Amino acid sequence: AEGAVLICDGWMEPLSFRYAQKVTLNGITIDYKRRPNNQGEIVKLGKDFVEVHFTEEERLLKDQIVLRIMLYNKTKRSFTGAGVYHQKMEFLTPNNVRFYGKDILEQAKIGHVLITYSGFHYRPAILIYKTSDIVLNDVTIHAQAGMGIVGHLNKNITMNRLKVVPNEGRFASTNTDATHFATNRGLIRFNGCEFGGQGDDATNIHTYYTHITENDPIKKECEIAVDRKAYTHSSYLDEPREGDVLAIVDKNTLEETGYIRVRHFWPFPLKDKVKIHYDGELPQNIDLYYLINITAAPRLEFVNCKIRSHRARSVLVKTRKVLIANNVFEGTTGTAIHVGAEGDWGEGPASEDVVIRDNLFRNCG
Repeated sequence: AEGAVLICDGWMEPLSFRYAQKVTLNGITIDYKRRPNNQGEIVKLGKDFVEVHFTEEERLLKDQIVLRIMLYNKTKRSFTGAGVYHQKMEFLTPNNVRFYGKDILEQAKIGHVLITYSGFHYRPAILIYKTSDIVLNDVTIHAQAGMGIVGHLNKNITMNRLKVVPNEGRFASTNTDATHFATNRGLIRFNGCEFGGQGDDATNIHTYYTHITENDPIKKECEIAVDRKAYTHSSYLDEPREGDVLAIVDKNTLEETGYIRVRHFWPFPLKDKVKIHYDGELPQNIDLYYLINITAAPRLEFVNCKIRSHRARSVLVKTRKVLIANNVFEGTTGTAIHVGAEGDWGEGPASEDVVIRDNLFRNCG
């Protein structure tokens, strides 16, 4: 797809790679005719509102949902802070809208850009699912209602010169993570990539803490399930493989207290659960523990990349054998590099063997 520009009309998942092997994707650019985020310039500040002018191309529709707002400083070329939320909207004209809320006023100045987001975790621009040895070269994503790339249950993903950045004249790209990889194997490699304007992390590498819903210690069979509130970002069932090692994790401390090995598994996607036949012993009080697949913790290389002006963290590490080197991080609202499990999201495990060197940080966090 070298040189191809795909303009999507209506929200969709433009590219899907499922059950594929040895795929190379070259040079495609993905953008939207009507983007899932809108930007306008602040022209007036009131006691409890900001007034925003939207161009004809960017204007909001009266029935369009606005879930989150970000503010952008054109002089500093970065977001001004964390996401904010409005109390109500008032249309003065089709192109001029007032947003009421004190949180917005704390960051707002005349001339700042106000960006509205009309979706969070919708479908990704590129889904990679149960695929092995995929390489993305010179792929560009300018906008998406959800994440840029979601990878789930894959082996070996390489991204060379991937760009998840706004199109010229715009300040927002994807509504949430630029990339997000869960329960993968092998190597995930970013080389010479560029990220900017995304509504959440540049990348998040993890697997899932799963609840143990039933256990038969005699048959050595249990059932596990990902918390449905967060679930998986691919919206597919998370599955182990035969021979995988699952850590037994204390819910209160996230400490690994023991291990079992999967002998066989049966997926039940319509019930959001997996049944496992295992070797080893599970605790008697299963409600106090998670299971997490530490075999599905891929190596990560994040090198020679540029990350600028986006919400939340840049590189979120919950895997093992990691190299983060020779990158430039600038204008992030959250921590540039975050190494640590997140129990509230049900994402882990705790990381090991992480090397962070020769990076440059400007105005992060």
